[in-house]
Amino acid sequence: MHQFPFGSALQTLIQAPLKNAHVFILGVYASAVHARWLNADGSTRVAALAIASEPCIFWRGEGEAEIIKSINVPPAAGCLVVPNAGMNGPSGNALDQLYLEPLGLTRADAWLCVKFRLFINTLIEELRLFLAPVIENIDR
Repeated sequence: MHQFPFGSALQTLIQAPLKNAHVFILGVYASAVHARWLNADGSTRVAALAIASEPCIFWRGEGEAEIIKSINVPPAAGCLVVPNAGMNGPSGNALDQLYLEPLGLTRADAWLCVKFRLFINTLIEELRLFLAPVIENIDR
């Protein structure tokens, strides 16, 4: 099983098909909850670190502080805090404001789906093709 830093498991997000959906929205991959990682001295180690799967497809960032607080960070590693505005939920907010609302629709009208496995399989294949010459040279 794949994990984020600090141990949160990578989740597969699936929305049950909506029989009365007016639109079908296909995203490329699910996003993640991001946090600012601070060193023990309070300085920023990473401005936006993916720490957990987003709780729903096209998440809008709601509840980010609670999710971040739920991640167990060893004291010597510092702490996680809410990142700068806009780091969590930008695709969900854009979906609502730029696409659904202008059409007079809400999420209750939309069947949301992401193709995470297709994305990962494509990424793995691209890496394999890119690294093949390097691996060949190592074997010699």
